[in-house]
Amino acid sequence: MILPATTKNVKLSISENQDRLSDLPDCVILHILSFLNAKHAVQTCVLSTRYENLWKRIPVLILDSSESNFRTLKIFTEFVSNVLSHRDSSISLQTLNFKRKHGRLEPQIIKNIVDYALSHNVQQLGLCFNGNIVQTLPSMFSSQSLTHLNLSIYPSGGYQEWFPKSFNLPALTNLRIENFIFYIGDDDRAEPFSIFNSNVSSLKHVDIHAEVKQYHEKSPLLLSRWLREFANIKSLTVSATTLQVLSLIPNLSQISPPSLGNLKSLKVKMEELTPGFRMTLLDAKLHNAESKNERKRLRKKFKEEGSGSLIPDGIVNFLLQNSPSAEVEFIDCTSQPLRADIIRVLADAALEAIYETIAEVG
Repeated sequence: MILPATTKNVKLSISENQDRLSDLPDCVILHILSFLNAKHAVQTCVLSTRYENLWKRIPVLILDSSESNFRTLKIFTEFVSNVLSHRDSSISLQTLNFKRKHGRLEPQIIKNIVDYALSHNVQQLGLCFNGNIVQTLPSMFSSQSLTHLNLSIYPSGGYQEWFPKSFNLPALTNLRIENFIFYIGDDDRAEPFSIFNSNVSSLKHVDIHAEVKQYHEKSPLLLSRWLREFANIKSLTVSATTLQVLSLIPNLSQISPPSLGNLKSLKVKMEELTPGFRMTLLDAKLHNAESKNERKRLRKKFKEEGSGSLIPDGIVNFLLQNSPSAEVEFIDCTSQPLRADIIRVLADAALEAIYETIAEVG
């Protein structure tokens, strides 16, 4: 088919200096800025008069010093205080993620951050730092707006933080906690997740990484009872160590499995077991052994194979007895550090490209 020649010449030209971002509405630019670390988002204020106050209205605050953005802890804490004091207080806060891996933070700084987030009806809150969180617990665990809570707290001296005995988070759907110790109630339940002390019926997604540093016969039973409290969750992510702890329950086949009737997805993180945890597993199995010959066999097997398979036989089927339609995914985390580095480089490159694009049109 031969097309007739057009009677008009169409000319398209795009200026190299054309400001393509200026035509975007503020809501789109704010969405772009929400992916940036707060430091980079604030720096856009020098691009033009339009950007001078735009960063103050972003609904997401990422306060992360882990990428060496701040030379000292003092500079970082001053920056955080300035961001919170200058942000537009009329704008609700959807997400606040705070991360400081190095240097101990003063409790008052953490309290100021949490109080600010809660006073602006934050929905997703993430905290990862070295310090003390005791002052913030009462207000944090009575929030009516929190839907996602992610806590990784590392107090100085190697001591773990005590998780509160009760909480009231009626909107909570996602919970991730790391490096906490739980109180044990009179019924041998972990206090905050006892149905008598807390309402966790709204939880839909749970991620558990359990590890026993010193074996106690109640530890695996506590984990099993803990799982029963999450009857309404739709997705469950567990580590290999969690399944190993659960497998230490004597006569597991005679124990009532977790209900998990609404479970749609089970993800198992296949991560290497630490040498210390392997020794704890051996001690636990030796404790439960019924004869000298069995203990001798266990020691020989441990010497030859370590702790054996990452996933104990039958443990996944035990979890899914009441949710046979749930999809199971095994995630290989043995090379996770390398993949994490690659992902971080790609993410940094993408964010830098966005930042450079904004800078070019300023």
